[in-house]
Amino acid sequence: TLKISATNLELGIECFVDADITKQGTITIPGKKFASVVKELTDEIQIETNRDNIFVKSGKADLRIVGMPRDEFPRINVNTDFVVTISQKNMKEILEKTSFSMSTDDTRYILKGVYLSLDPEYLVSVATDGKRLSYIKTEIENSSGAKKKVVIPAASVTELKRILGDKGDVKIAIDDTHVTFICDSIHVVSKIIEGNYPDYEQVIPKKTNIQLTLQKDEMLNILKRATYFTSEDNRRIHIKINKEGIWIKAKSVEFGEFEEKIDGTANIDKFDIAFSMDFLLQVVKHLDQEKITFEMNSPDKAVVIKEGMNQLYLIMPMKMADNDE
Repeated sequence: TLKISATNLELGIECFVDADITKQGTITIPGKKFASVVKELTDEIQIETNRDNIFVKSGKADLRIVGMPRDEFPRINVNTDFVVTISQKNMKEILEKTSFSMSTDDTRYILKGVYLSLDPEYLVSVATDGKRLSYIKTEIENSSGAKKKVVIPAASVTELKRILGDKGDVKIAIDDTHVTFICDSIHVVSKIIEGNYPDYEQVIPKKTNIQLTLQKDEMLNILKRATYFTSEDNRRIHIKINKEGIWIKAKSVEFGEFEEKIDGTANIDKFDIAFSMDFLLQVVKHLDQEKITFEMNSPDKAVVIKEGMNQLYLIMPMKMADNDE
């Protein structure tokens, strides 16, 4: 077996590849350049190493790549004290349905990742940037019973979403500074974001008195059309309820105005609210249910969209523009 390791000191990955080994050897090489070269080789690859070089033969190609001694490569400490085992497909879906709400603001570093909270029965995943929030609560069966809380950095979340597949399980281990994911032949070790994650539950409304229900597919198609009538400076999308029905509107100084009626039901006769097009579109794209219900109290308070009992999205509305009708 050939072991390939890479790290940037924040994230480390080990990959095990089937190979015929005639003599053991270890070397450190430039990862990106080596990967780029190997990608272009079409025949079987033969590799030999000495302390300072790696020699690659493939078909008619004969390559020498300058390397470094093994002891100059940082050690990746893989933790095998697993606290939970979950299917890769489920874990990937959890990350995909929450991570888009992570913050990109360096001044709020604790929010630049996905928060995982584990207890003996559930795994809770949360991401927020202060203007929106994604929440998923997943029942788990294979747990050590330990209670753990961790924030996984955005870069590590991105790599995990690429690595996790649709088959097999992933085992997760958590210590004070790192989180380890073991999935098949790949080990991922990530530093965690240290600090106290904010109490996200306090921003979720306990009660709402306004409900608006729309068809998901119809709304998604309308939003895709409406997005052309927004601009970088004004990404506002406007939902208006009046006696004539429910309308989705957008306006762009450069391009014009958009207005389309959408089928739906509401328990209020007159209501106006505005959202960030990007925030709303991302939530709608990640919902599986046929209908979307907006639960809210006023045009300037948090809006909740739920999928079942254990998946929730929260969006803060945008301020209504003076020329919104």
